[in-house]
Amino acid sequence: MLFPPLGQALGGGGDSSGTARRRGIGSNDYFDRYVAFGVPDDDLSETAFTRGLDQLADGPPGPEVAELLLRLENDTQRIGRRIRQRLDAGTPVPSTALLLELADRYGSLTAQAEGFLRADMSARFLAQDLFRNLPADARADVLHRMAATPQGTMLASRVLYDTTEPSSTAPAFAQEGDTWVQEARTSLVARLREHLTTPGPRPTDQLTDSDVDLIWNWRHIDHATARAWIRQRLDDGTWQLLPLLTKIVRPPRTPWGAVDADTLANLDALIDRAEVYTVLDQTQTTPDPDQARLLEGLRHARDRGRTETIQQPTSGPAEMTNDQDT
Repeated sequence: MLFPPLGQALGGGGDSSGTARRRGIGSNDYFDRYVAFGVPDDDLSETAFTRGLDQLADGPPGPEVAELLLRLENDTQRIGRRIRQRLDAGTPVPSTALLLELADRYGSLTAQAEGFLRADMSARFLAQDLFRNLPADARADVLHRMAATPQGTMLASRVLYDTTEPSSTAPAFAQEGDTWVQEARTSLVARLREHLTTPGPRPTDQLTDSDVDLIWNWRHIDHATARAWIRQRLDDGTWQLLPLLTKIVRPPRTPWGAVDADTLANLDALIDRAEVYTVLDQTQTTPDPDQARLLEGLRHARDRGRTETIQQPTSGPAEMTNDQDT
């Protein structure tokens, strides 16, 4: 059925993925072809799409694979859906090659967001599906190869995290005890160290946004080694605590706002909360506006925590009350 309402009336249901598999007019990815009576200039024909995948898998490279990779970069969501349709149908796709290409382009995707779905999120979802299509004995090596660049490491570490964490609707795809998981984690930590220390140790004011993203990703895949690495730099004087916090903690949006609880909880995995709060006693004022906002936000967060602790009933009085009621 080309038209979803007619399909529903005849018992076909409203499965949008099924419409896309049939290349029906009800699919956003194929609608323009019907009204234009052909493949629009901003689309990729099925023939070119198939040839591009074949060339990516077996070579030799031709214009189709070049066009496919260009579309992967500037039309990420649509190309991702078309690749996923093939995965769902059991049609072979060059998963390893696509993962490496996604990693290589992860920091330079130019596709516009579709609603709330940004291009980087679409690439991350596609990478998850492609990665799970790999045999277990190939997964660690593919993640290592994906992580050849800082942006590739971002995608690889997120794939590992998504693969080993349960979702709200399903258990984790892989378990911590799986041999390849430990191998991949060790490999990615080595890549993170490499990217964060090349061309050499950098003071905090030279940390880029990419560096900060790498640190937070490190926290999610192996917080113990990330914590030790940060501790070493604080101890040897490469970094100072307040400038580091100003770099890695997003300051409150308003001068009177507190650093949110989720940020503090994530930060706990990298730096002791008590040590974070010591900067409040050591630094009363600072001419740096970002540091000043962060200090104020931390003060509000500390005061909020103290208030919540005072207001929370302890177990002792509650037990005594129960005894008295009895």
